[in-house]
Amino acid sequence: MLYSWKKALKLQASFLAFFVAIILFWMLAIYVDVQSISDTEENAAEEPVSSEFLQFSNPDRREKTSPEISFDGNQNKTENSENVYAELIQNFNSTFNKTSQEIESSSPNMQEHSQNNIEENREKEASKGNDFLSNKLMNISSSQMINKSSSTEEENMKSQNTETNKSSEFDYSGLAEAAEKNETQSLSNFNTSDHFNFQNNSAVIGIEDNEEKKLLNKTKNNAGIADSKDNNATSLSVLADIAEVNSMTSFNSSLPLKNEFSEIQKDTSPYSISQPDASLSENKQEEPDETHIEITSEQLSPGAIIKNPEIKCKPHILGLTKKQASTIFRFNKRKFSCGDDYDIFSYKDNAIRMDCAFHGKAEFSLGSLPEVETIGSAPSSQSWHEYSSPTDTGGSEFGFAKCGESKKQAFLHNKFSESASRRAQEKRKSIESSLNLTSSKPLTVLTVVFDSVSRQHFYRILTKTVDYMNQNIAKGKFSKEFAIYDFKIEHASGENTLPNVVPLLLGESYDNHKDKVRGSSLSNSERFKSIQQEHSIWKHFEDQGFVTMFGWETKWDYLSKMVGRKVWTDHVVSRLYFAAANLFGFAEESDRERCIGNHFQHQYLLNYTKEFIRNYKDHNKYAYTHFSSGHEKTGSVIRTMDSDLASYINDILEYYSQNEEDLVLILTSDHGLHVGPWDTYEGGKIENLLPYSFYILNKELIKKLGKNTHETLTHNAEHITSKYDMHVSLKYLAYTPYQKHIKDTPLYNSLKSKPLLKKAVSVFIEKIPDNRTCGDIGNPNYWCACRNFEDKSVTDYEELAESVGQLGISQINERVARDKMQYSCASLELGKVIGIKHEPIPGLSYLYSGIYSLNVTIKEHLGYIFTIQAIAVPEWEYGKYSRSPFEGEIFKMSDIKFKDQQLRIQVQSIVRADENNDYCIELGKGLIGGKISYCVCKTPKDYEIAPKTGHSEKKFYENVMKLVYPTIGKEGTSCDETCKTKDRDCQEWGLQIMNNFDLLSQQWNGGVSTYSIAMDGGFKDFKKLQIMGVDRGEMPGLRKINKETRFVQGNWTDLYCDSKISDIRPICSCSRHQVELR
Repeated sequence: MLYSWKKALKLQASFLAFFVAIILFWMLAIYVDVQSISDTEENAAEEPVSSEFLQFSNPDRREKTSPEISFDGNQNKTENSENVYAELIQNFNSTFNKTSQEIESSSPNMQEHSQNNIEENREKEASKGNDFLSNKLMNISSSQMINKSSSTEEENMKSQNTETNKSSEFDYSGLAEAAEKNETQSLSNFNTSDHFNFQNNSAVIGIEDNEEKKLLNKTKNNAGIADSKDNNATSLSVLADIAEVNSMTSFNSSLPLKNEFSEIQKDTSPYSISQPDASLSENKQEEPDETHIEITSEQLSPGAIIKNPEIKCKPHILGLTKKQASTIFRFNKRKFSCGDDYDIFSYKDNAIRMDCAFHGKAEFSLGSLPEVETIGSAPSSQSWHEYSSPTDTGGSEFGFAKCGESKKQAFLHNKFSESASRRAQEKRKSIESSLNLTSSKPLTVLTVVFDSVSRQHFYRILTKTVDYMNQNIAKGKFSKEFAIYDFKIEHASGENTLPNVVPLLLGESYDNHKDKVRGSSLSNSERFKSIQQEHSIWKHFEDQGFVTMFGWETKWDYLSKMVGRKVWTDHVVSRLYFAAANLFGFAEESDRERCIGNHFQHQYLLNYTKEFIRNYKDHNKYAYTHFSSGHEKTGSVIRTMDSDLASYINDILEYYSQNEEDLVLILTSDHGLHVGPWDTYEGGKIENLLPYSFYILNKELIKKLGKNTHETLTHNAEHITSKYDMHVSLKYLAYTPYQKHIKDTPLYNSLKSKPLLKKAVSVFIEKIPDNRTCGDIGNPNYWCACRNFEDKSVTDYEELAESVGQLGISQINERVARDKMQYSCASLELGKVIGIKHEPIPGLSYLYSGIYSLNVTIKEHLGYIFTIQAIAVPEWEYGKYSRSPFEGEIFKMSDIKFKDQQLRIQVQSIVRADENNDYCIELGKGLIGGKISYCVCKTPKDYEIAPKTGHSEKKFYENVMKLVYPTIGKEGTSCDETCKTKDRDCQEWGLQIMNNFDLLSQQWNGGVSTYSIAMDGGFKDFKKLQIMGVDRGEMPGLRKINKETRFVQGNWTDLYCDSKISDIRPICSCSRHQVELR
């Protein structure tokens, strides 16, 4: 019995040895496959991007390719490779024979059965393995094989230095010591990183600690492989160790080929990330296995759920309520369009070909050359030329074509620059050489900025984009490869663009930089060139081996005052929009579709950016693009970008999922909208303070940046951030292709040397402290969304509250008079202070100094409530905390004595706190020249229209009538029913206009009305209705009495869209169907 058990144990051991041998052979096949694919990738010709990557064009790259970077390396012969693999096969056969002999002698009863199976499997596997090896050996890179087979000390050290430094720090003081240490490693031909990883698509593993060595020895012993210093045995032992690792990790060894057209299978291995050698870091630290870090994205939501209760800066509101937003935004459901898609020209091989057919004379106009591209309001000298045959566009990247006057179209294409490519690649190679890197993985950084779009409005209006990111990045299609972070408290540094883009692009405050360039002539290009070289984001990226691009989708001239007319990047897009205005009459201020030819304004720059990415494949790339569709008073034009932005994000992710390049895509805005009626409410003012910021990165890059990067990004996404943080983050990203991110290094600290950058962080590597405030990002108290007010008793603060309230009402009346709004806005008197809140200012010792927020009512205007915010500080501190006038603003100041403390107060903000004045909101949409938040609007009931009025008042009344679409319904119908027949909605606020006979009959013109009104399927002049008089009634409309038409004026306080009277034809205010806001 004992003998039988011993025999059984021997059989089990034999079978184990047999299966280990099979696994070894399988891993050998994988190893050869990996080598072959790596070689195939290195020798594959560059393929063009799929046409599906572009939305509405198929531009020509002119087949120029970037210069290849060659790296030094030993050239090996195929016979060396064959010798290595011959010995490996011999070792495998020896192990196999030994196992067979043990089985043969163990049990006669089992011999026949087992031997038949063994011999059958042996023949199959040997045949398959020899065929496999013979095929793969023909494709093995000789330089890769010599790294596995060479045993000379010089080659070992060279190989290790190359691999070890692949992801090194810029501090290379430990390089010599690391190389000396590596020289003594037992596995001298393999990288000494802590973990199994892929480098240059070659599978390698470093064995450093005792436990791993024990694992290796155990695996070798189980496989029947003797300890040997021979490289062949070492290679086989490593394969045995890989087999052990595979049994624990289910490693997927398949690697995709870099072919943009092929349907590739993504490598989902958690080990596909190169890890830097910690010995090269100035701050040497032990790194856990970062490859197993779980990176998941949260679902995007407009509500900022802050999980950390210790965070000091948390806005008390995020923006407008849904009701307020629905009042301000009246988006109709019509489809925005730029006309038909028929193209009158084609672009191929750098030439345009026109086909006007029967549409008139064919003419074209080519844009300026890239080297003279400028920003700002420099005049455009575009002119038309007659087209006769295919025309080469030369160096021009944009141009126009037209057929007669009926069809006008434009083109914009990125053209590959040989000089830009050569400079970037030579710089990249130089940095790699200085770091002893074999190569670096290319990085693309895209900063996409929308002007005047708050975080809440992004969620409110760009619904398709939000849905796409939730369904394809947070979850779904790209969730395994990319992650998205929503920075919930991204905070503006000022009300408009310059205070926000100057910190982002130059790392300086707007005020400081304005002083620096004061007096500089825009024609002094060398002065601004030196400023850009020293401070700008794009020059920093250029210095680190990046090709650069700058897109400024506007004619506005303000940025040129900060950086000059010329932006020194490799590619600039700006003059297209000036030329379009000159040739097409393009108006970028329009609150409707903004079209250049048959495409929206924004589509040209989105498409150009994708061409830029394609043309500079395998290059480091940086692009800044600024879009202006959000900058208009209605907040609705940005809707035209929704589908295109979602498609753009999809195209970018699709491209980078199929190419071996890292990606950082930052979607952000400079500030929220601040024109028109937006800041009527406090929520609108807050939205101006809170732009949006989304960071999208590939997960491989996140892991490469360090084990804490995902945690740090998630942490920072809940804290207040600014464009100063984005500036530091972007500049640090420029080093990413060459090193690992470690904070507190001299390199990192040098990026934060400017005063306002000292408290800024790279959001990728440094956690924002929980106690960060608006002051820490350089914002004054009055420009801060984070308030910590404490309710106070109105009675206890009566004297101070009365002073602040009266000062605020005086400020409103002064502004109304100065802006000549008295015919539309009422003169106000303070009613009551119904609430007061106080927030101390740190550092001020006076008990009653600080920031006050009051809610006040207005006499004779029930329902109106204003929120007045003011500071109260000692006189000697006033200069530090006061707000300077700008853009016509008035901030009134007064000195008071309150509870024996002498204080100076200043009103710094006035907004509406009520939600019941739709009519005034509508007037604010362009009709009132001043601040609508300061206005208690006179309603049509209060209009005193005289036969003769001044020009300004007459213009006001005419504009009031343009707010509505008057429609006369049938007898006994309501305005809801009447408007529905016109595929429109009834506007209840507009019924006040319909209820004023003097407005409809244009009494300011002496009663000579030229106004058309919709009725009975057509239009009719109001004066032709021959109205004989005005009666009082239930609703505005027309009534027949003894064959006379009389106007019925309804009760001013009871004007409703659903009212109907059997003998009255209602006069209704209709609008297009409205979009349901989220």
